[in-house]
Amino acid sequence: MKRLWLILFILFSSFLFADEKTFIREYTYQASDYDSKVTSRANALEQVKRLLLEEVSVYMQSEFEMKDWEEQIGDKIVSGEFAEQRILSITAGITETKILEEKWTGVEYWIKAEITLDPDDIKSKIDDIVKNKEKLKELADVKKKADNAFAEIKRLKKELAEAKSDAGKATAEKEAANKKLTAAKKAFAEKTADDKAEAEKMLAAAKKAAADITAAAKKAEDEQLRLTKAYNKETDVLSATDWFNKGYNANENKEYDKAISFYLRVIELDPDYAMAYNNLGLAYAKQDNLTKAIELFEKAIELEPDDAKAYFNLGLAYDKQGNTIKAIQLYEKAIEIDPDNANAYYNLGLVYGNQGNTTKAIELFEKAIELDPDHANAYNNLGIAYDKQGNLTKAIQSFEKAIEIDPDYAKAYNNLGNVYEAQGNYPKAIQLYVKSIELDPDHANAYNNLGLAYKNQGNLTKAIELFEKVIQLEPDYANANINLGNAYMNQGNLTKAIQSYEKAIELNPDYANAYNNLGLAYKNQGNLTKAIELFEKVIQLEPDDANANINLGNAYMNQGNLTKAIQSYDKSIELSTYAADAYWNRSIAKESLGDESGGMEDIKKAARLGHKGAQDWLKKNGYEW
Repeated sequence: MKRLWLILFILFSSFLFADEKTFIREYTYQASDYDSKVTSRANALEQVKRLLLEEVSVYMQSEFEMKDWEEQIGDKIVSGEFAEQRILSITAGITETKILEEKWTGVEYWIKAEITLDPDDIKSKIDDIVKNKEKLKELADVKKKADNAFAEIKRLKKELAEAKSDAGKATAEKEAANKKLTAAKKAFAEKTADDKAEAEKMLAAAKKAAADITAAAKKAEDEQLRLTKAYNKETDVLSATDWFNKGYNANENKEYDKAISFYLRVIELDPDYAMAYNNLGLAYAKQDNLTKAIELFEKAIELEPDDAKAYFNLGLAYDKQGNTIKAIQLYEKAIEIDPDNANAYYNLGLVYGNQGNTTKAIELFEKAIELDPDHANAYNNLGIAYDKQGNLTKAIQSFEKAIEIDPDYAKAYNNLGNVYEAQGNYPKAIQLYVKSIELDPDHANAYNNLGLAYKNQGNLTKAIELFEKVIQLEPDYANANINLGNAYMNQGNLTKAIQSYEKAIELNPDYANAYNNLGLAYKNQGNLTKAIELFEKVIQLEPDDANANINLGNAYMNQGNLTKAIQSYDKSIELSTYAADAYWNRSIAKESLGDESGGMEDIKKAARLGHKGAQDWLKKNGYEW
């Protein structure tokens, strides 16, 4: 059996530039008789990678405080295991081994490779991974798969060497038996009839011996062939883990086309690698190819029916497609398989929250937090659910907890600002929106909310500046155009207000609020015909909009069409439980038509509903209500 040997020449730690570190290693693999160029390359690459990763691991242990990561992982690993094993599995997934040179002579495969890393980038990626139980397990599983394949290759090499020796002996024995058989046949042919009985026995014995030895030789050859196939298969598995790590690294770097090509190569080498189908599905999902992603997640489940992660990802794909029924079923299946899957509870909570079932959403977010007390997203969405329920105190507590866990959580600052704005605390809200923007300068929603806060404070110039920033960041943000229109309307700039509302409608032709505000702008310009047309459009889009019916009634009133005005107010009163304005305006229309008793009745109803103008009028004129 030919041996493997290592070229000990090392080019260590040369700098590309100040922030990067480069490690270079070489390895020469001595091919055996059963190695091809492909298997020799796979073995050489695996060996040089292991040398590089071990060197990187030593460097990282000297540069970074490993205890911090061990404490974050907690009981997920055995103490002391991290530095020796987990660092290797993580590093393999977040670094790229680049082949510098390689050469195949037919008997040796020489390879030279490097790993270049940015220490700050690597530390950031490890910080992210140690917080994620699923990522930790995934990378550990890949390393285990590679280690198992590597160990199996070593075992098969030994067995192949023994099989080769056995096959050689069997071939020699077969040749010797065939010679004896030939001699026995010749002796039998030369014997006379009287002497042939003994020769016939000898011939039969020679034939049997030759047949037995031939069968043994065939068995030895078949065993050698079986072992060779197994060796080639394990080499493919080993190569597949290398391609998997490449795919993982590309995915982490958001290079999804590369990740897809790498994972496809994994599947080509190892068609039953369920995790590769799962990760390939994730890469397609990142490109919004949800149909392909679903197909791949289903394949992963077919190969591993108890893979909670694949069910979770399949649920997420259906969720993104809007198929919430299917998404709920799959999230629940993931929880059934893995009751400690915090993210499955969290996503299930998002679905129920989007359906308006805030009570169920809160229950699920709290379960996610119970399982993962550092789940900042769960606290953030718990705050949103409490906000929707009107429980502002608990909403504030939840958002503040999210920020405590993740001080750079821009969305949580924005959401906390929303609550303070709802409480009328505009200075605090503005402070939080500004912080959100500081953390995420492209956070359009934070600019929008900051604009609303300034508008509510009466600073229309600042509000307009901010709404225009929103539109610059997200030109298709229809609501920002409405807010900009409202600010211009409050400034009295009806022309610009109309332009903004029309842009909102262009972006969203079914945006009832935009038609309503555009109608108000035209009404204020005195274009009542256009205003009526727009209010009727609102009612067409939202037949139960009581406010649109009031606005329509007001436009008819200003036109002098009191009958139609009353009809619109009637409809508003029918739709609204609080119709004080409709009663008040209808009273004016009725009295203008001479129906004083009907008008007085409506004034009193408006007063009972809290209409200040009606109450003042009745008091001034000595009426009770």
